[in-house]
Amino acid sequence: MRDYRSLILIAIILTAGAASPAAGEKELIIKLQGEVVVIQRQLRDLQESFDKWQGQSTSSIQKLSDNSTTTLRGITGIEDALRTTQSSQTTGLAGASSQLQKIIDQLNRQAQSNSQIGQQISGLRKELSDYQQKMESRDKPDKIGENSLPNDDPDALYLAAHNNFNSRSYQNTIRYANQFLSLAGTGAEKRADVRFLLGESLYALGRDSDAVIEFDQVIAQYPDSEKTGNAIFRKGLCLLRLEKREDGISTLKTVIIRYPKSLAAENAKKELSRLGENY
Repeated sequence: MRDYRSLILIAIILTAGAASPAAGEKELIIKLQGEVVVIQRQLRDLQESFDKWQGQSTSSIQKLSDNSTTTLRGITGIEDALRTTQSSQTTGLAGASSQLQKIIDQLNRQAQSNSQIGQQISGLRKELSDYQQKMESRDKPDKIGENSLPNDDPDALYLAAHNNFNSRSYQNTIRYANQFLSLAGTGAEKRADVRFLLGESLYALGRDSDAVIEFDQVIAQYPDSEKTGNAIFRKGLCLLRLEKREDGISTLKTVIIRYPKSLAAENAKKELSRLGENY
């Protein structure tokens, strides 16, 4: 830009010194010189603007370069972060996969255990079924009782009731006991014994309310019987199983009061101790 300005000045000087100007030409020269001054000023302003623009451009370029460097560093950091994240995710996925495999293995073991438990349950069900069949078979009336046992023979019925009770065939015991009690003219002691046997069979079958009725019959009708103390004790147990605690405890204490030296009284004391009751 400065080289052009020097050339213009040299051209003007040469033109001015080439010949002696006339009066009109002087005015033209003066005018040209003024325009040259203006052009010089404009050139100077233009040079200043150019220098300023160049400085700003250099600064902007430097800033842009700095920004590019910062951006590049940021991108590099992001790439590093992504690689770290990817590595962490890979590690996490590997851990999750391992944990999942452990859960699957545990479920497989549980399934095997459940299968074994199912087999055990099936075996228990079979055993229970066999036991029920055995009990049903045992409780079926025997051929002698059905065909040969006379319904009007008290001694035979009395013996059949005891034999079936001893073999835990409680249904048959109840049947023979009721047949025996339906007969008239039998001895009181035997009737008390069979009535007690009937209550015991009902108690063994879990028919506690019915058993209480039979024990009350023994207590009321045969107060002097050897079975009366045992009947009171059994009645107390039935009342406890019927969740009538106060009545049951009171009945057990009655055994101790009325028959203090009996086996029934000793059993009543043991039951009261188990219940945490004084006697």
